[in-house]
This record gives sequence, C-alpha cells and structure tokens, in this order.
Amino acid sequence: MLRLRAFRPSNDKIVKIELHPTHPWLVTADASDHVSVWNWEHRQVIYELKAGGVDERRLVGAKLEKLAEGESEPKGKPTEAMRGGSVKQVNFYDDDVRFWQLWRNRSAAAEAPSAVNQVTSAFSSPPPSTKGRHFLVICCENKAIFLDLVTMRGRDVPKQDLDNKSLLWQNTTLGTSPSKGGPCTTCLAKTSLGL
Repeated sequence: MLRLRAFRPSNDKIVKIELHPTHPWLVTADASDHVSVWNWEHRQVIYELKAGGVDERRLVGAKLEKLAEGESEPKGKPTEAMRGGSVKQVNFYDDDVRFWQLWRNRSAAAEAPSAVNQVTSAFSSPPPSTKGRHFLVICCENKAIFLDLVTMRGRDVPKQDLDNKSLLWQNTTLGTSPSKGGPCTTCLAKTSLGL
C-alpha cells in the first residue's frame, strides 16, 4: 500500500497528476503550468520545468547541445523557445506503461465481448529506440515535450509538425513508422473532441 508523504507544496492548484505503474515516480502539473517529476520513495524532485512558457534552463541547454554538435549559428527560433501554452496532459511512456495499458484494454474487452475485435492482438516489443528508456510526455496547447527520464534530455515537437491537431497523448496510438522504423510522431496527436 502506498503511503503518501508530504511533498513540497505548490502555490497553485495541482491540475494534472500521473503515477508510473512500476517505478516510484509521480508527475504533477499545476495551474501555472509548472511540471514536476517526483521520486516518492526518496521524497525528492527528479525534474522540474515550466512547460507552458519558455523554460530558460532548457533553452540554454538546447543551445549548448547544438553548439557541442557543431552547429555554429542556430537557424531560426529553437523549438524550446516557443511558448507551450497551458498543459493539457502528462503521461509516462515506456515498456511497463504499454504492458499495463494493453492489460487494461484486454480486461475491458473481456468484460465487453463486443469490443474484443478492437483490441490489439498481442503485446509487441517496442521499437528499439524505447527499450530500457522511460519517457515523460507533456502535451501543451502549442507543443508536445518528450523528456527522456534516463538521460534527462528533452525534445519539443511543435503543434504544426503534427498537422496542427490538438495535442492529446494516447499510449495506445504510438506506432512504428514503416519508412523510418521508429516512433511515428503523427500518431501522437488526435483531434480533440471537446475534451
């Protein structure tokens, strides 16, 4: 049984919360779009960012990374400098989350036999790029932020790269792009139906 201990209080109301199914991780997003990843066993913050606005620490980190890779002058405004807007959703994504999502779908299908044909047949191994890695997906109004919780490196994907669809994450829709053999980023967004 989980005994929740006191965390550092936020001045704003917590509007989004997600627990990892197997790791002692908890992610929260507050009303001011501040996202925190907690390790509740050690009572410490693993990662923090200002997802709705421009997080200066991430912007500086991205610029330093590009300089280290040999890019002398950045071309245009970096994605990290784009305002995200309000946080709509926070989710973990890794092998464990996919397994439990599939299990939950199969359990629901067993209770509703008419839905059996809509459930994927078997748990398939994730694309090689996700094995052993743990991601946090933060969907904002204008961009999605993918944070690798192992390396603590993030990637921002602007809404226009996802055909300007509302950014709502679905663990079950992450597919593999046949042309590139990796995660299909166009599968990461779905049209919002007033949610």
